[in-house]
Amino acid sequence: MWQQLFARKYWGRWLALCFWLSLIGSQQWYMAAYDLTPSSLMENVITMMKRPVTGPLLYILFYTIQPVILFPTWLLTVAAGFLYGIGWGTAYTVVAANLSAIFSYLIGRYFALGLFDVSTARGLLQRYANYLREHTFEAVLVLRLLYLPYDLLSYVAGFLRIPWRPFLLGTIIGSIPGTISFILFGTSFTGTFTDANANAPAIDWRMLLLSALMFIISIGLSRLFRRRA
Repeated sequence: MWQQLFARKYWGRWLALCFWLSLIGSQQWYMAAYDLTPSSLMENVITMMKRPVTGPLLYILFYTIQPVILFPTWLLTVAAGFLYGIGWGTAYTVVAANLSAIFSYLIGRYFALGLFDVSTARGLLQRYANYLREHTFEAVLVLRLLYLPYDLLSYVAGFLRIPWRPFLLGTIIGSIPGTISFILFGTSFTGTFTDANANAPAIDWRMLLLSALMFIISIGLSRLFRRRA
């Protein structure tokens, strides 16, 4: 009896979960059917993102919905640096990354609604949940600076139903050093990845060193804010 009541009450979530899993399955089927590896799939995506007008819009859209297909965000950020340069690449990625964070947060919140109550948590989970709810901005800021998996943190924030305004603000500020680091890494490559007859892309070591420097700065800032918190 309780199984039927549970299914009726949460049928919408079960349907959304099935749709989510079908998207992931479709992606894996597409890659297997056309003998694509993640790198070759990325090459196809990069080719479409090179288009003058629709390319950036496609990039932002793909970045926004990537949480449901589990595509690596860092790879998309590196691609933005390679395709659009430091200025536009950073601008597009900041917009796309925050839309993606909101999307992941809403997904986590939707699936947790009615299924999980933070007030009933116990032990270590309760401690972390309470800290995230009471110090949302500081906690999210530090975790973003630490390069914690981007979508995972957004899902957890939504699942624990932490306040969305400080979550978004901490995400916007905390993601900037990491975004710039990966953008610089992408701009350090010159040439092309998609032309089979082309030579391997050259590396601009100055950009690569700046990327490493931003990575170190991000980690250092996380330690500084963590001590203050």
